[in-house]
Amino acid sequence: AQNRQDDRDRVSLQQDRQRAERNLSDTEYLTRELASLRIALREVAT
Repeated sequence: AQNRQDDRDRVSLQQDRQRAERNLSDTEYLTRELASLRIALREVAT
């Protein structure tokens, strides 16, 4: 039973790691998009 729990924990940790990587990628993408939007708005304002 302990081995099964260890396996579940291992899978759960792996899924958490993948989710964290996806979240980081999404955050980096949104940061770049926001920066380019701010640059575009600044160009329109001048």
